[in-house]
Amino acid sequence: MKSVMRAVLVGGLAMLALSLVTAGVAAAATPVEFKPVPKVKTFKAKFGSTNWWFTANAEYVACTGGSISGEITGASTVGKIALKYTGCTGHVSTGSCSVHSTGSKTEGASGEIIMTTLDGELGTANENAALLLKPVEGTRWTTFDGCYGYEGVLSGTLGAENLIKGRSEVHDLESLQKEDGKEGIREFTTNSGTTVKVGLDYTSASVSVNQKIAIDFEEAFEIT
Repeated sequence: MKSVMRAVLVGGLAMLALSLVTAGVAAAATPVEFKPVPKVKTFKAKFGSTNWWFTANAEYVACTGGSISGEITGASTVGKIALKYTGCTGHVSTGSCSVHSTGSKTEGASGEIIMTTLDGELGTANENAALLLKPVEGTRWTTFDGCYGYEGVLSGTLGAENLIKGRSEVHDLESLQKEDGKEGIREFTTNSGTTVKVGLDYTSASVSVNQKIAIDFEEAFEIT
């Protein structure tokens, strides 16, 4: 009888352990989504200064403002994102000059940088809800043009975190990869569980971005 009770007890503990593990896996696999998906899916916003740092932070492009527009395309995706920066100046040790973008669909006026059309998906990074942005086609974001050698292709992916927790009409897209020694997002985990490397490159140099974009939607929702 004791052996039977012992077997039942051991079996019960094994089932409990399996249940806890299964629950943990289910919790970890919970997708990050817009809750609820808003009826008005389009969005747009203007934002302030942005710095793009190249190489070992000796060179950078500083933009005084910009604008973004796009739409929520699903429970965890965004698309048709148009991103433009204005008042952009390149800085090197020997001076500074106006920088603009060139190329098909990304031709900008003086001091204007236009990115190619982007899309994005929600997931996790640094154990927080995050958004991964990437070009709809290929890896090229834009091509810089200006003096002091600011001529090259910006490519790769960009992560944004610090999304507002809780129900709100305003949600932030924040990419702070050069502030108080913080590295920002370097890895991103999709809702399907795939982990991908995150980063922008400019010709042969790595790029860090310091920007914060607050987007005001017409309806309140959570990103969780």
